[in-house]
Amino acid sequence: MRILYIIIYCLTVLFSSGCIRAPEITGKLTVCAPHVLKNSLEDITVEFMKKYPRCNVKLKFDMVHQQVRSIIAGKTQPDVFVSVGQKEMAPVKMSGLVAEDTLRQCASVCLVALVPKDNPQDLHDFPDLVSAKVKRIAIPHMNIDSAGAGFRQAMESLNSWDQIKDKVLEVENPHTACEFLEKGEVDAAITYSPCFLFGHARKSLGLMRFIPRHLYNAIYSTAAVLKDTNNTTAAEAYVKFLTDERTQALFEKWGLRRVQTHVASSRKGALLIPCGAGLRPPMDEIGKLFEKRMGTRVDFTYAGAGILLAQLTFSKRGDLYMPGEAFWVKMAQDRGFVTEIKPVAYFVPVIIVGKENPESINKLHDLTRPGLKIGIGEPEALAVGPVTQRILQRAGILEEVEKNVVLKAGCIPELGNAVSLKTVDASIVWDAIAVQYKEHVEAIPIPAEYNEVSPVVIATLRFSKSPEQARRFMEFVASDEAKAIFHKFKYQTERPEGIRLSPQEPPKKKEWTK
Repeated sequence: MRILYIIIYCLTVLFSSGCIRAPEITGKLTVCAPHVLKNSLEDITVEFMKKYPRCNVKLKFDMVHQQVRSIIAGKTQPDVFVSVGQKEMAPVKMSGLVAEDTLRQCASVCLVALVPKDNPQDLHDFPDLVSAKVKRIAIPHMNIDSAGAGFRQAMESLNSWDQIKDKVLEVENPHTACEFLEKGEVDAAITYSPCFLFGHARKSLGLMRFIPRHLYNAIYSTAAVLKDTNNTTAAEAYVKFLTDERTQALFEKWGLRRVQTHVASSRKGALLIPCGAGLRPPMDEIGKLFEKRMGTRVDFTYAGAGILLAQLTFSKRGDLYMPGEAFWVKMAQDRGFVTEIKPVAYFVPVIIVGKENPESINKLHDLTRPGLKIGIGEPEALAVGPVTQRILQRAGILEEVEKNVVLKAGCIPELGNAVSLKTVDASIVWDAIAVQYKEHVEAIPIPAEYNEVSPVVIATLRFSKSPEQARRFMEFVASDEAKAIFHKFKYQTERPEGIRLSPQEPPKKKEWTK
């Protein structure tokens, strides 16, 4: 027994001294993925190879069902397979080709309904698909494709499937569905949002609307190491890298949604801070400055305020909480999570439109104009969501604007990107967010009689593992030095005069879409 203790002690010393290191990530790696993930995975792979310069990653893109058949037949033998959804990964897993315990959800994908560029049938919402003017709708095969299955589920949720099922033309994949629409052989098609935002479909097709996420089960892009890999260490590192906080931001950049809403791991003594996505520019810089001054690393996880609160409720992990609206901190306080609160900044909602304002949207009531495409924040997920509801209700136009809503975003950068890319004509976001997208958007003020100021507060959490450092960071964020950083990114640190404060009320339960 004494010998065993000596061995354990020696190994502990060797590991702690760095004499024994974790396996180095080297060699070649082949990753297969569908075209819908091309932009995001190319950016992510560049970052992976920066982190592991001795590992060379080759990406292979193709239609996902062709890849699945080729992998199962042994014609293609990648180290890692990244699918667009669960249905596409299932055949590979059922064939026994996935290495045990390596499956990871790395992003989620939204569905969109597309129409011809000039929208000759004047289609704007789901009731239009049911109408007699729509003869044919192209969707991917429902039994094998996540997009097709998701569309059917959405229509069933709206009690409309029986009315449109005879119009449905099932094709092999979303790309083929778009090709049928481009050729004029169908009136509408279903695909993934990145295909429209950044892919082939954008040039020749138009958006009818995003399909609301609550109507269908989430479609998760899933990655796995395959059993026959010759480089297990690098393959596992790549799959894990896909859920890194900074990597998740690259998925968001290319039209997907993050799934990693918490910091999976951190250095000993690091502060963990769930933070609103709209606060990223100043908080990243403030966090780095705090680490430089105090020697304590700050790990942020950015997402919508409601998503972060749900994660806090589940995990009870984190040192501070900083959403984009004080209401969410009040909710955390009501649940007994909060020990101290300090205000640090203020958000003022504005309307954003495309550069040069192509739709001539000049005031709040213009958002009711028929035919406009409006994006809003999900009221139960995003801080600006319930604020938008209240603004429109005060103006007496909530119901009318609701008819024009084609996108409900889960994080505020999604709204900025949608207007920048002209996917939607207008949205309501924070003033500081409008500045971040100033090259592509213009901001239109909202009259004070309808508007409200949203305080941004930071709160220390009861379950913090480093309460003293958490309090120091909170004080630092409220300091003049941090205020200068907020001002640098055009965030307001003094309450604007003449506009009511946000009432800190919960989002209304009424859905934006029928």
